Amino acid sequence: MQADEKRYPRDRFTKQLVRICKALDEVSVRDISYDTYGATATCHLEATELWVAGSYARGALTCGDLDVVMSFAATGAGLPMAQILSRAFFGATPGVRFYSGTPEVNRSGAVFPDAVLIWSRQDRDWQARIDSIKLDPTAGRAARDTDSVPLRAEQMRFPSCTLNDVARWERDGILEWDFVSLDNELLSAMPSQEIGSKERQLFECITGMGQKTLDLIPAVWRVMRETEPGASWKAAVSEKATLRCGGTLIHVGVPALDLTHFENAKVRQLMLVPHRTARGPNGMWLIRRGPKHPHMLGLKRCCIFYVGKPGIQAAAHPQQEVGDARVIEIFDLKADATAALKKTKLNSADSSQVIQAKGFALYELIIRADAIQYGDDLISFTSNRLSASVKA
Repeated sequence: MQADEKRYPRDRFTKQLVRICKALDEVSVRDISYDTYGATATCHLEATELWVAGSYARGALTCGDLDVVMSFAATGAGLPMAQILSRAFFGATPGVRFYSGTPEVNRSGAVFPDAVLIWSRQDRDWQARIDSIKLDPTAGRAARDTDSVPLRAEQMRFPSCTLNDVARWERDGILEWDFVSLDNELLSAMPSQEIGSKERQLFECITGMGQKTLDLIPAVWRVMRETEPGASWKAAVSEKATLRCGGTLIHVGVPALDLTHFENAKVRQLMLVPHRTARGPNGMWLIRRGPKHPHMLGLKRCCIFYVGKPGIQAAAHPQQEVGDARVIEIFDLKADATAALKKTKLNSADSSQVIQAKGFALYELIIRADAIQYGDDLISFTSNRLSASVKA
């Protein structure tokens, strides 16, 4: 992520810091009202201390942003989100990241050992403290546990986890991911000669979306053609996502990093695509279950046989259809699958063959069906959780 991150001269952030301190000198106590779950909450806040951290505190000549930690004496409702809090005290502060708490314990979840106290309720000698930070041409961005994450926290929402959680799960093999940087080729208009029924599905789903989102759709389309070949497009409002393409939920704009989606058997992958900004990084983050994810461990020793065509497309063309549902019949024994194949060929000129699926390949198979026929059992995967549905 850091390689794509734009950096700015230190003076830009010094001006911001001075403006923040002057604002606190004028008003350091505020009552803030904000919406929470459809209700209005009010808290009384008194700013007590403010620190700067990160590369600015270490004297770097260029910085990606300005990390600011603020402590408060608070009564009433709980603290609002950082964006609400900072706007109430300071208005717009581009490039500044606010965290409530102290350098040791704060909402970022990180510890800032290099933090420098700048403003204090006890005295207003903040200019001298800013001037006391020694410039260091060699200072840069410090390594963080979250460096493996390709997007910045400000580009996402976190309804069920923190950035530190995600980085840890990737290190532990519970998650894995790819990041595709946006370029002019990916963002170029979709060729008219390649627009078919699937693309018309997509156009229906994106009708009425904002221009910033529409600008990203050609890139999303191109990547999905590679990772979800032949899949249909659907609106995913009920799943709190922008779009669904096959087994991929796609969040565009200020995407939600909600890993509870992976409890659903039909979700193979999350795609997070923030709106483009001057700072970036600008790209598409594709997140999947890793080899140590409980679902993948549960499938590791599973092995079945089915009748189909080789390749990923085989799973997209089940052998049976019940109403609008797609059903794939699976077998424990190759001999049973071979017998089923013979019956199929007696009734049609189908070119299918017996295929073995195990581990992750088995998962790829079942998520492309609505149900699995296993002996006398018809197991639905449309809305069930994977852990409750797999039989092997």
